[in-house]
Amino acid sequence: MKKLCWLMLFVLAFPEVYAQKSDTTRNIMTKGSALIKERLVMDTMQGSNHKTQQDAGIAYNTGLAYFEQNNYEEALKAFTKAIEFDKEFTNAYLNRGITLLELQKFRQAIDDFDQVINVSPLSSAFLYRARTRYEMGEVDAAFEDFSNAIDFDSTNFHAYFYRGGIFFENEEFDNAIRDFTSAINVKPNFAKAYNDRASSKRMLENLQGAMLDYNKSAEIDANQPYVYNNRGSIKRLLEDYDGAIADYNLAIKLKPNYFVALNNRGTAKMKKGDIQGAISDFTASIEIQNEYNYAYINRGNAKFKQKDFAGAIEDYDTAIKIDSEYGNAFVNRGAAREAMQNYEGACDDYKRAVKLGVEGAENYVKEICK
Repeated sequence: MKKLCWLMLFVLAFPEVYAQKSDTTRNIMTKGSALIKERLVMDTMQGSNHKTQQDAGIAYNTGLAYFEQNNYEEALKAFTKAIEFDKEFTNAYLNRGITLLELQKFRQAIDDFDQVINVSPLSSAFLYRARTRYEMGEVDAAFEDFSNAIDFDSTNFHAYFYRGGIFFENEEFDNAIRDFTSAINVKPNFAKAYNDRASSKRMLENLQGAMLDYNKSAEIDANQPYVYNNRGSIKRLLEDYDGAIADYNLAIKLKPNYFVALNNRGTAKMKKGDIQGAISDFTASIEIQNEYNYAYINRGNAKFKQKDFAGAIEDYDTAIKIDSEYGNAFVNRGAAREAMQNYEGACDDYKRAVKLGVEGAENYVKEICK
């Protein structure tokens, strides 16, 4: 009988932004993600002898105050009022655009950033237009604007950081590392950049380099649950299962509903032979996020180890309903069906895995589908 293709999946974790590649959690901006609350903060405008400019300045300062309170609707009104007083008030257009970005009024935000760039091509305007375009799914245009932001200001560490994220998503990990390094060179205490550079190194199988960067990120900011999750995954790969569990514990302590870390802790427990403890973690992960197919697959794997083949199949079924394109789920369900002597069902699953490009699945087809 064939052995299961065990799936020890350690997802990623990017917040403000998070992306999913391999077993790391990153900060890269993703569509629909929450926006990082880093924004351009202008000095308050001093009173002017010119009444119109003075009124514009008062409205502008009011907008800044509302923005700092996260009262974006009122901030929008105030910045708009400032622009009505002074049609050439560049900073008001810029901050109104940022406010519109927070309100997810993307097209209007683009119009304001265009206004700024046409008058005075500020690096910050390119940066925020890039982020807006990314949210709109215009990734190529966003990449171009991040590059423009860097061209106009080579110290714009946010532009390096976000462009590095796009390189990461495109699996250009060497380029991602270069951009994250540039961000760190400008801002040495940039914890998120260390995390994401570590994740890029992890994808290139530079585990020791990744470990050093995760350590540095945690040293700068000890309150990042995803960093402990990611470092735990490196320790797991290095077969330091106790160390991995300790890091997952830290991640879960900081973020009790962190279903990814719960899933990952379960895989480490299973590596140690604590099958029941692993099942408890997978179940906890599912209770928090019932559409998280990896936890179903891993719980199915744990049940398989207990020879609860029917229970394993039930979990694989659920995982496949969530993501019918994930080939390894079919391999594992096929093995469970084979264990129950359902060879026809196993054959169907192995054939589906072949169609989905699972490496080695064709060997299972040759053995079972006769």
